[in-house]
This record gives sequence, structure tokens and C-alpha cells, in this order.
Amino acid sequence: MKQKRSFLNAGILALIVCVAGFGLTPYAMANEIYDMATYPSPPAELLDGEHVNFRCSYTTEEKDGVRIYAFPYTKGRLTPNAEVSQSPLYFGQGNGSGYFTVLDSDIGVDQVKFQMTNWDGSKVLLEIFIKVEYLFYAHSITNIVLSPPSPAALLNNEHIDITFDYGTTEAGGVLIFVMPYTDGSWSPNFAVSGSPPYPVGSGSGSGYVTISSGDIVVDQVGIWMTNADQSKVLREIFVPVEYHYGNSITNIVLVPPSPATLLPNEKVDITFDYAVTESVQIFARPFTNGSLTPGYFAHGSGFYTVGKGSSTGYFRIPYGNVAVDQIRFQMINATDDVVFEYFIPVEYRYCDGVCIWHVDADAPGANTGSNWINAFNNLQDALAVAWPGDEIRVAEGTYKPDQGGGQTPGDRAATFQLISGVAIEGGYGGFGEADPDARDTEAYETVLSGDIGTPGNNSDNSLHVVASNFDDHTAILDGFTITGGNAEGAYPDYLGGGMYIDYSSPTVKNCLFINNSAGAGGGLAVWHECNPTIINCIFIANSATGAGGALSFQQSGPTLISCVILGNTADSGGGGMWTLDNYDTPKLTNCVFSGNSTMYMGGGIFNAGVGGSPNPNPPVLTNCTFNDNSAALSGGGLYNRDGNDATVNSCIFWSNSDVDGTDESAQIHTSSSTPAIDYTCVQGLTGALGGTGNIGDNPLFVDADGPDDIVGTEDDDVHLLEGSPCIDTGHPALEYQDIDGSRNDMGAYGGPFGEVYEPPLHTGTGFIITNIGDLPTTEIGRDANEPNVGLANVDPDAAALFGVPQYKDSPFGSTLRVRGQFGLYDDVHFYQMMLAKWDDGNEPAPEDYVVLGEELGGQPLGKVRWYVDANGFWKHEYVRMGPDPIDGKDYLYKLNSPLDGSIWSNPDLRIRWNTRVCENGKYTLTYKAYQWVDPFTLVEVGLPPTDGWDHIILLIDNNPVEAIIHDVRYDPNEGNPNYDPCTDGLIEECAIIGLTNSNENLRFTITASHPTGYLRRFLLDTVAGKNEHRGTIADESYSPTTPPYWDGVHSKEFNSKDAPPSLMEWKRCAYQFRLRTWGRANDGDHYIYYDIFSDHYYLDFGVTTCMRADIDGSGTVDFKDLAELADNWLQTCGP
Repeated sequence: MKQKRSFLNAGILALIVCVAGFGLTPYAMANEIYDMATYPSPPAELLDGEHVNFRCSYTTEEKDGVRIYAFPYTKGRLTPNAEVSQSPLYFGQGNGSGYFTVLDSDIGVDQVKFQMTNWDGSKVLLEIFIKVEYLFYAHSITNIVLSPPSPAALLNNEHIDITFDYGTTEAGGVLIFVMPYTDGSWSPNFAVSGSPPYPVGSGSGSGYVTISSGDIVVDQVGIWMTNADQSKVLREIFVPVEYHYGNSITNIVLVPPSPATLLPNEKVDITFDYAVTESVQIFARPFTNGSLTPGYFAHGSGFYTVGKGSSTGYFRIPYGNVAVDQIRFQMINATDDVVFEYFIPVEYRYCDGVCIWHVDADAPGANTGSNWINAFNNLQDALAVAWPGDEIRVAEGTYKPDQGGGQTPGDRAATFQLISGVAIEGGYGGFGEADPDARDTEAYETVLSGDIGTPGNNSDNSLHVVASNFDDHTAILDGFTITGGNAEGAYPDYLGGGMYIDYSSPTVKNCLFINNSAGAGGGLAVWHECNPTIINCIFIANSATGAGGALSFQQSGPTLISCVILGNTADSGGGGMWTLDNYDTPKLTNCVFSGNSTMYMGGGIFNAGVGGSPNPNPPVLTNCTFNDNSAALSGGGLYNRDGNDATVNSCIFWSNSDVDGTDESAQIHTSSSTPAIDYTCVQGLTGALGGTGNIGDNPLFVDADGPDDIVGTEDDDVHLLEGSPCIDTGHPALEYQDIDGSRNDMGAYGGPFGEVYEPPLHTGTGFIITNIGDLPTTEIGRDANEPNVGLANVDPDAAALFGVPQYKDSPFGSTLRVRGQFGLYDDVHFYQMMLAKWDDGNEPAPEDYVVLGEELGGQPLGKVRWYVDANGFWKHEYVRMGPDPIDGKDYLYKLNSPLDGSIWSNPDLRIRWNTRVCENGKYTLTYKAYQWVDPFTLVEVGLPPTDGWDHIILLIDNNPVEAIIHDVRYDPNEGNPNYDPCTDGLIEECAIIGLTNSNENLRFTITASHPTGYLRRFLLDTVAGKNEHRGTIADESYSPTTPPYWDGVHSKEFNSKDAPPSLMEWKRCAYQFRLRTWGRANDGDHYIYYDIFSDHYYLDFGVTTCMRADIDGSGTVDFKDLAELADNWLQTCGP
């Protein structure tokens, strides 16, 4: 593409040189036509032969003068049967005019060509095309006016009066009829006017339609023109309308307008017009997923008598985490019969802070997503209601993308589409579990399956099980098994069977991609300017008929951390991964490639550019292990092509093979004379690779093909045995040190992040608290004398590596997952977590510590244990770890030992602490350890301190943030006649705001605060109409300071005139002024507190008292308004 673009630019340059050099441009330089206009203004309908007049301005240097014409064009060709006016001679500079017409046949004109010629027409000097829309007919019907205007509610036998203009060339005159239509056919029970004869030529006409009985919606009015004896239809026009006959509800107005997010108990006010044919009650009720929203409150109703009128209603939901997707209007007569029912779609979300939507295939409740018993049964239903800032929690079970509201069963294009700002988390216990909020991705496997058709036949499977398009890193997928995708067909259908990422940079964590297939990227395809982050994911047994069995990256720059790529296959290169023409650098850290294969090149990774050009951003591999990958041709481990090879640091390449065996080039096939390979173990090392610190000794894996003796399966263990030459021989820089502070080990389990998600064995003694959730305790202030003690602070690089936000002076709250490790050979069987609160800034004394039990927020803990049974097969079981009373000691947790030969889920998770049970303040968290000294006696074990890591100081703050818009006011300096000095311009809630101009200043008084100073951000912005974002009025964020407090603003006034440039001019529309606030508290995984306040008005221009008196909306209070008032004087307008 770049070569083509360069060629095109060169061609244009040559053309310019040619034209300038050979004098072919004097007409272009000396002659102009501009300010062209045609009349009547398009779009327009005209009779055959009727003129379209034109005018234009011109400039010419032709001494003999020029002529100017306007030619009509249809679909790129001169319009048939066109006639154009002759042109006089024009000289110098001035204005020209003329006309064109079409003499015969119904035809459209979509362009007009303005042409300037020399005096005798022998040379065309200039041509300019403009777009138009003219329709020439032999017969026309125009200027159609319906009364009453649509939409409207009408009683049976009320007329819809229709007036129109017509034109015809039919010598014998015409008849013109009108007819009501419903769903493409004549409306039932209609009555219409006849037609008088209309003479040849043009004129005006009228008619009417009505419905004599029944509840009928007229959605079109047809108008027909026939010849005098009705033997031929000469013209036919359909006008879309909305007329409701009989019982009807129309002109529904909702405040706040949909879509909107509401707090529990916030009302939706409803106004509507009605027409009824008998005495009825009218009710408006909220619906969720096809049923009445549970627990709603709504208006009552008296009886409405026969006739038409207007009325109001409301509803509210008293709790959070529920979406209202429809409102049902229902008329019930005196005998309780439903005589009319009407649904309108809406989008209202009731959320108490952040919306948390629950999904559980087994939930038996109302299917609203509000809690586990009422969880959505399908993930698609949760995605349909989720907005940025929400969280979706999915319980164990299998979910398919073609299931749920709005989905078509068997639709291969259906996919689970990620959403920016929405975290989708699998692995929850869900309905029926003792703790439904317990999360363990292994114990509660949550499967996203593309097997939507015939089981075992992937030809009808989903093209992409999951997709991410135009999302940022806040789109999170965490804790799922993704399987059964089969991407095939034309672009982009053949990309990414498990997941397809395009122009997007989501975060994917703790997922298993297994048994997916594609043309490219069987497990995952990432294309086009993407920077996704893939953390702690496994890709196993995926395949590609083209390139990239597990992963395919093109024009992208993903980051992979602690990922395992096992036993994937590709026919055309990159059994594990294909990376091509990257726009940014793919970064792979602590990843394993084992047992991947291809029939081409690059068993583990294929790296190349396009068209023989080098990859502009080749991958960077740090602390990765390539074991027993194979290629039928070259580069069993890593194949580089076209120069600009991958950068390799502290990696291991062993037992990889190609057509020539397992020599050095089978491990790493280079295409550059200066590859960047350092501190890496390469089988068959010859020295030709250059670099520093490389070795060729056997790395001594624990069990490279696992107990099943099959490489590329989940039991492959490429940890290093004691005595491995790769231990402490990786890159020596401090930034690459292992987590225990020793020099970096080569391979996937070395370096500072090699064991963050698969924790290392603590070979010393004592207890180390390593993490709060995903946040390492190294990122939490530890110095008791510093103001940020107990607060999280994370820099951008650490945030990317750990998959957590960039916390700044962030306290803790909600439920914390405390992770830690005992020494490998510490004789510990049980432990307690101990807690003490600080007193007025003073650290607690030893006697202040108490057991972190249920009354202080200690939660039950369970894990899954994988073990090899007596027959040599892997099995798993769920083990309750505590808390339990044992030997007179309360709240003891069982310690899972790394020496028992088992694999444990969450091996280093020690307790789940619900901090909401505790008072806010500063706490120190530590432990006590216990062991059996005999089968009946449990005693405390005294372990040595671990340099301060056996305890952690946490500042707990569960205070909510606050968002209030106190008032909106006019500015006394704007000269607005609506400004009332007695109230200082106060505008009542839901009032009409009458402005004098589109840039007039409005004043907003707000409170956006946190009671103890841990506010992160507030944002006051505007939304108009149907969720049209109109810009920001105020946006402020916390900036680190000492002490680390910012409580926001209190009753502070902000002026729209001082807003950022993103604030658009005011326009006539319904407006929502929205204030959102975010706290700094976190739970180790993400921020946790949020609030929103919305204020609703209607913005107009003028004096509000005058607006109310302008009954007919003409813009002037005149005799028509007075007459309307007189006609309705003392009439009852409502029930």
C-alpha cells in the first residue's frame, strides 16, 4: 500500500511538471465559474418541460468572450431528452444565467455540469459538476399537508384532512384519490373521500381518510393519480405517518429521557396523550426482559371518560442493579378487561454506585441481573445493559453467543462483544453456593462456547466467540474458558476463532483458549493498531489452516505477560504465534511456548514484514521459554524473516526442531546480520548469534513433557531443577532481578514478575505478605513516618505489568484478597490472620491484635486441588480451607503445602477480608502460625521476621463519594430577561431554560466530595436529546500532594463560559447536566466507589413567560393564541 501511494504521488508530481512545463493550464488559471445556484432549490419535483433556472458568477480573460451552459446529468451521463438554454457571450467578470429542462419521461437529475466554452464552442475551457436532486414527471403530487399533523391520536370517524398541489400533462384531466395503509395493506374499516376531476395543468386538491371502528394504527397515506376513467395509474405516492385510531397512547415524554442511569428510588416521570372509546384506567409499568420489573413502585389511575386528553404517570425502582428495557401502557375497563396495551423500548439503569450485573445459567429468579437469584441466564443480556463503569459477574456454567435477548439461535456471526469501561469476570460460585460471590476460576469454571450448532461439528460453530472492536484497556475479560470458535470465510470472518481484536486494546486476564480454529489466529487474532494486554492466559490445542495456530498479530503491538502457549498447530507458519508488520512492538514477558508445530516455518513464533520489507516493530521476548516446538521447514523455535529480528533477552530455546534437526538455527532462525540475543540459553549454540551472556547448556527442566509424556499439554513443567545452568544467569541488571532479590533466572519463571501469578516457593523461613488482590505489597506505602503509609501508589509500567490501575495515594476498601507465602520448609499446618487498628496515628502494641474473624470481616476460603490418583490420572477436588475452630482456637485456615505434589488454585491466597465490617482507619495486618505436635495438640509456631514483609499496613476507607448539583442559575451579566434578581437567577428543576444566545453563560453550583479527602476525580458534563454528549463544563482530578488529601469542592460555582473547548454551543433540546465523582479507594484489583447526580432541563431561546403564552408555537403571542385560549376557557384538560 505504501508503494502504491508513493507511485501515485510521483505520478501527480510528474503531471504538475508536465502541465507547468508545456503550458497546458492557461484556461484553468484564467477562467472561473463560482457561486453556482439552481432554482427551484433542490430537492424538487417538476413537470416535464418545467425549467430549472441557474445563475453563476464568472471570470474570464478570453478576449473574444465565453459561453456558459448548464447540462443536467443522470447517473454519470447526460440526461435523456434534456434541453438547455442558449448562452450569450460573456466578457471579463460578471454574472450569468440560463435554464435546463427535461422534455419527456419520468427521470431524476442528480448532477448539473456547468460548462464554459470559447466564443464559438470549439474548445471547452472549464467544467464543474454540482450535486442536485430533481425529479421530472409527466404527473406530480407535491406540497402534501395532513391535518392534524402526524403523530396524533384520533377517535374513530375523525378525519385526516389532506391537501396537495398537483401537475399533469394528461389532456383529459385526472382523478386523485387518498387511502390509509397499515403494515403495507389498506387499513381495516377505512372510509375515504372521492375525487373530483382535476384538469390538465397544475393546481391544488384535497381529500380525507378515516377509520370507522377498532384500534388501528395508520402508518402510511397513499395518494394515487389516475386518468379520467381510472384505467391507468399515472402517479402513486406514499407518505409515512403515525395516526392512532380508537384507544391509543401517543406523544409520550419521559423525564429523564432514556437512556439514563438512575439512583434507587429516582423517578421516571411520564406524560402522554390518550384517546379512549370507553371508560378506562391507564397504567404505565416498567418491564425487564419481558416481565414486570420486580419490586417497582408506580402511579395509580382514576377512570378516563370517552374522548382525548393528556395525563401523567411515573415509576421508580427502590434498589440498584436493574435495567428497565420497556414501559408498558395498559388500558383496563370497569370489568378489569385489558382493552389496549402498548410497549415502548427504553434504557433505564438503576445503580447504587457502580452497576454490578450478575449472570448465572442456573438462576431461577426474575432474570434481571440484579443479584444471584435474579441473575441473567445469558451473558448477552448483561452485555446489552452494561455501560462504562459497570462490572459483569458470571457464575460457573456454559454460555453461548447466540443465546439471549435479540440473538438468533445458530447465528455464527453472534459474538460476545467487549465494552470499554466494563469488566466481565468469570469464575463466581453463583446461585446455590454458600457464598455466591466466592470467585475461583478453576473451582467455578465459566465457559464461553462457540459450539452453537450440532455438537462436535464445528462447521456451524461461532466465527468469533469473543470480539473487541474500538475498545480501550478498560474493556476487561477475566477468568473464562473460551472454546469452540471456528473462524472461516472471507476477511475478517477467518480471523480469531476464540477471540478477534480489531482497532482495540482490551485487557484479557486469566483465560483459557482451548480447541478453537481459524484461518489465522485459532485462539486469538489481533489486527490493526491494537495494543491489548494479555495476562496469565493459556492457549492450548488451537489450530489455523493459515498462520498463527494460537495467536496471530498483524499491524498491532500486544503485550503478553505470564502466558502459556501449548500444543497449537498452523499449516502456514507460526504454530504458536504469527507476528507480521507490527505498528507497535509486541512484548512477551514470562511466556512459555511448548509443543507447538507448523507445516511451514516458525514452530513457536514466525516474525516477518510484508513484501520483503522488515517488520518495523519486531517482538521483544523477555524471560520466555521455547520447548520442543517444531517446523517442517525452518525455525522450530523462532523464525525471523526479512531482517529486523526479534529481540531476545534471558530466554531459553531447547529441543525445538526443524527439517535440519535441533541445531542452533532450529532454535532461532535469524535473518539479520546483527541479531539482538543476550543472556539466553540456546541449544547448539555456535557463537554465530553474537550477543552477551548466552549459553548452550541443558537448562534442566523439571519435566518438559509432563507426567503424560506428551509435549504440548497442560502438565508440561519447564521450571528449572536445582543446579540448572539457567539459574542466576539471566540479565544481571537490577530491573531484571527475581522476586527474591537474586539475579534473574533465564526462562519463563525468572525475573521480577515470573511468579506473580504462579507464586514462587519461599525457600527461606517466615511469612511474607505478597499481594493485596493483583497489587503487590511493594506498591503500598510501608514507612509509618510517611504520609502515604497504607496507601497504594503505582507507576504506569507497574500498572501495565500487574494489570491494575495507576493508583495514586489510594486507600483500600470493600473485600480484599490477601496473598502471602510461608517458608517452603516451615512446619506450619494452620494459620490465623491478626488485625489491629491504629490509635490517633500511633502504631498498635502487640496486645492490641485480635483474630480477623467473621465479626471483623473474615470470609470463608476454598480452593481446588489437582492431584494424580492411584492410576496416574489427574483429578481435582474442592477443599474448604476455613475458617474453622480447631483445638479451642477460632478462625483457623488450613495451609496448602507446595510439597504435597498437588497443584492448588490460588496457592498463595490466605484470606478474603470484607473491610466494610470494620471502622475506617489505619490497620496493621499480620499472622499467627500453628502446627500439630501430636494428633491432639495444636500449638503456635514462632517464625522469624521477614524484614518487615510479615505484616502490612493498610488504610481502610469505605466512605462513599458524593455528587450533588445544587442549582443552575442564569448569569446577571448576560442581560437575560429571565434572570430574577430576587432568586439570583435560580432555575427550577425540570424547567425550561430560556437563553438569549447559544453561548450564554450558565452558573452551576455543585458539591463533588469525599468526606475524608480521598476523592479521585469529578466530571460535570452535558448530554442532550438521545444521549448526545455535548461536552464538559468542569473536570478536576486529584494530583498527589502532602498530606495526600483532596476532598473536592463544596457548593462551588462553575460557569459554562469557563468550560473546556469540548463544551458545544447550547441548542434547543432536552438537556441532562450530569455530575460524576470517583473515589480513590481500591480493593487491590480496581477502584471501587463512584457516584452520579443528574439534573434535567429543556433549553430554549427567548423569554420563558412568553414561551408559555405562545400556544401555537409560532414564536409570537398573537390573536391566534388568544383565540385558542378563548375556545378552551374553563374547559377541563385532564381527568
